[in-house]
Amino acid sequence: MSQTKVSICIPVYNSAAYLNTAIESALSQNYSNFEILILDDCSSDGSADIAASYAAKDSRIRFIRNIPNLGMVANWNRCLELADGEYIKFLFGDDLLISDNNLKLLAGTLDNHPNVTLACSFRTIIDRNGTKMAVRGFTPTNGVVSGKQAIRDCLTTARNFIGEPSVVMFRKRQATRGFLPDYKQIVDMEMWFHLLLQGDIWCEREPLAAFRHHPEQQTVINVGELVHLKEILHLYDNYLHASGIKLPKLLESALYYVQCYRVWKGYKKHSVFGSTEAKEIISRYINIVLFKRLIPVYKLLNPLWKLLLSVRGHNPLTR
Repeated sequence: MSQTKVSICIPVYNSAAYLNTAIESALSQNYSNFEILILDDCSSDGSADIAASYAAKDSRIRFIRNIPNLGMVANWNRCLELADGEYIKFLFGDDLLISDNNLKLLAGTLDNHPNVTLACSFRTIIDRNGTKMAVRGFTPTNGVVSGKQAIRDCLTTARNFIGEPSVVMFRKRQATRGFLPDYKQIVDMEMWFHLLLQGDIWCEREPLAAFRHHPEQQTVINVGELVHLKEILHLYDNYLHASGIKLPKLLESALYYVQCYRVWKGYKKHSVFGSTEAKEIISRYINIVLFKRLIPVYKLLNPLWKLLLSVRGHNPLTR
């Protein structure tokens, strides 16, 4: 038998309310050479029963329940480890594929463009009831974008324009390192950077997947705890000096300052960080006395920066 071309990896944790929809969207694809790998991470809401019932009816579906609970990132990495496919297509248990051509288009892109290491599409943002909230993407037309340029643009705005795991497809052999466990909130963006250092990105303008936004998801909890602020600084440390990613020194310093200010605001306004922790984080990048002196300058210039992003549609790749 020929190798499985695409593994649709569905890492699950308490997704019973949405899991049927996710699995059905995968089964409806106009593409034949795929498997569905569902890894339940000790759900307590009946997700495992739903997954097991589908696996019992369809030989394309493999269901595994982790014992004990591995946690989000470790479960993603186990998906990578156990997947048989040449290409990896993540689909979260609360998301769905909204185009029956999702696999056909993204796998076809990887087939036809050996230099592309990450294929993605626009995505529709939906709420817990499936109501459309927005459509997001980061290129004006279909086509290839330099991977390193995509990294630079995401770093410059500290935003993941590429999208969530349910939006992308990539080659398993180029992701064997796995997702890094020292990230919680932007773990996906860091992996995209890892892949894009190896090649380019293809951006499909048609929305092929839907990302569900609801209060129970881990990313919403992380944002409330401002987990991403420290992680963005960590991402800068790892990638601003990577081969081919070099930015002007003044811009690099400004990027670090912006994130340090957000840490400071997290202490002063939201009380997420204590005074000692905030000062310790900031002092790694700038003298704390100089940092405080520059706050009025930052407040003066920040509206101009926000206006620039607004004019460009919050998207540097639409220039």
